[in-house]
Amino acid sequence: MRSPVTIVGKVVHRKINPGSKSERKAIVLTGSDGDYTLRRRGVAPYHDEALTALIGKRVRATGIISARQLIMSEYGVVESDD
Repeated sequence: MRSPVTIVGKVVHRKINPGSKSERKAIVLTGSDGDYTLRRRGVAPYHDEALTALIGKRVRATGIISARQLIMSEYGVVESDD
């Protein structure tokens, strides 16, 4: 089992996997150690309105990483750089 990680970063909506068959627009968390496609645990990965509401915000997200995807178990908007 993977250990949970916590990442703080900005949520953006952008193209991922450009030029490949899996190219698409996705909601991505840009953290200091890289970019991670966001998913919420137990929620379908496409058309998640709760994730859409986070676009443009700075968040702290906790979850497991699988193939550059952060499957979140907890998250919240942060107002400062702490």
